[in-house]
Amino acid sequence: MNRSIISMPSAWGRNVEHRYYWGGSANRTDGVSKGSTDGAKLAVIFPGKAYPCTMPLLYYAAQSALEHGCDVLELEYGFQSARTAFELEDLNILLYECKHAMDQIKHKYEQMVFVSKSIGTLVAGQIGEMLGQDAVRQLFLTPMDGTLPFIQSSRCTVIYGTGDSVFSPASVKAAGEAERAEVHSFEGADHMLGLGNVQQSLSVLCETCVLYDQFFAGLQ
Repeated sequence: MNRSIISMPSAWGRNVEHRYYWGGSANRTDGVSKGSTDGAKLAVIFPGKAYPCTMPLLYYAAQSALEHGCDVLELEYGFQSARTAFELEDLNILLYECKHAMDQIKHKYEQMVFVSKSIGTLVAGQIGEMLGQDAVRQLFLTPMDGTLPFIQSSRCTVIYGTGDSVFSPASVKAAGEAERAEVHSFEGADHMLGLGNVQQSLSVLCETCVLYDQFFAGLQ
């Protein structure tokens, strides 16, 4: 497995550094393949607003993807690099910058998988629509109410906590009725899938990792 950095300028005035792990999916010995390789899979990790890819839910999702033969692109947002606040009206800028990063390497892959958390589910959902929802498998972690249309239109897995206020009961009900959505909940878990103490939270993390394994093992 090889690691490189895709460094790009951002509208927030700082370069972003997307971490790219490659070599496992297409068994390449360099990072500059000219075209897609049969069966090559890329997992793109979309972080939350205050939940970067180094945090447990996303770190272990990336590790599971690597174990199942995917290459991995871990995105960094411009506002994260600049250590500044994010305003929802800047979402289109975020969409453009994330898609631009993906465009540098997506031609190498036959299959794409998006793993996203919180506000990242809005970004992943919209980019999925741009690419064609049937071209992307989505794993939505702790989605927001605004993610619901993408849950309803894509082949996806949804993981959320019932104690998370950003995913309302109405959205939960509608997600459960979506034809191609597989929905998993953790009773009482909050927006970080945490519970009241360390041991309970670690138990949820372990169960979530089992769901990751099932998700990536089911890729075709």
